[in-house]
Amino acid sequence: MTSGWTTSSATIDDSNTFTQTSAGGQIYQNILTAKALYKANFDADVAALCQGASSNPIYALDGESNKYKTAVNTTFSIYKSGTQSITVNSMSIYQVLTPSTTGVTIVSTKSGVTYNWFNKNSAFNWNDASGYTYEIVKVNNTVAVVDSSTTAANEHVSLVDGNAFYFGSIDMTPYLDGRHYVRFQDSSGYVAFAKIKAEVPGGEALGSDSARTFVAEVGTPTINGSEITFSNAVEGVIDSNYWTVGSLYSVDWAITSYAGSGNFYLYGGGVVTSGITKSANGNYASYITTNSTNLRVASALGCSGVATINSVKQVIECAATGAHLMNAAGTRNMIYQHPSFNGNAIANIKVLYYGD
Repeated sequence: MTSGWTTSSATIDDSNTFTQTSAGGQIYQNILTAKALYKANFDADVAALCQGASSNPIYALDGESNKYKTAVNTTFSIYKSGTQSITVNSMSIYQVLTPSTTGVTIVSTKSGVTYNWFNKNSAFNWNDASGYTYEIVKVNNTVAVVDSSTTAANEHVSLVDGNAFYFGSIDMTPYLDGRHYVRFQDSSGYVAFAKIKAEVPGGEALGSDSARTFVAEVGTPTINGSEITFSNAVEGVIDSNYWTVGSLYSVDWAITSYAGSGNFYLYGGGVVTSGITKSANGNYASYITTNSTNLRVASALGCSGVATINSVKQVIECAATGAHLMNAAGTRNMIYQHPSFNGNAIANIKVLYYGD
């Protein structure tokens, strides 16, 4: 303990012992490689902890042997929540450079030589005490059978757990064999993907018309039931918590008395550009995947007119040419979606054949 360590609310007593001078005191070194796997052995006189982040202890220093953990950052520290002296009788920690003989190396592309992940969520817990589920599939063809740049208005997807599906510009009928995946990428580059379920859709089905109670959120629009009058200013109204986050909705709405320049917006939350924009009189049948329990309607500065929301219905079944989507556990859900993925801004769709 007398070389290489930095102290924080602690003092080093001798080559094996340090004392915390206040609760949470620690000694540490920046010697780890974040996301690398380590194998460690420890023996201490009290159940101290070592860690790579204050919120994520990865070992208990009390007779631990051959413990494998993934470093969450570069800092290796030893500490205990209370204030006391800690003697470390023995300690070794080695980075694991290759897997065991029964393990595997991981590459991001078929026959690749660089060890890397194809995709991973930034929130993935590398040391989850509850363990993990995994799936191994044989990749017969890494070339997408469909690789389509597309217009967002043509693509409709439900991301909600238990009712995930897609329909749009691509006829999914040829891929309902349980051997294909679909990958969506939005205009910002964020992705979501899932298995295409081997189940034929029954054709589009809608739920009942949602109740709607609009209230002014920005500016001073005039609200008369589902009819909202905007008057040449930045104005918006908000519905009251009727939507299921991630679900696809069919909205029948109309714009009348449009004047000026600028957009009317129909969106579920976040920024207005995450939804539907219109800048002319007309009757519109719009699909929108909501990221909020609220339905919002707004007008931009410089335009006025009347927006009438005639009906809002949840889409509970995709079109006959669409596809149900499922995760690795067999539930109608996405395998992965980036937290910022925008289901209303899909710009590219790939269908991958994985086979068996």
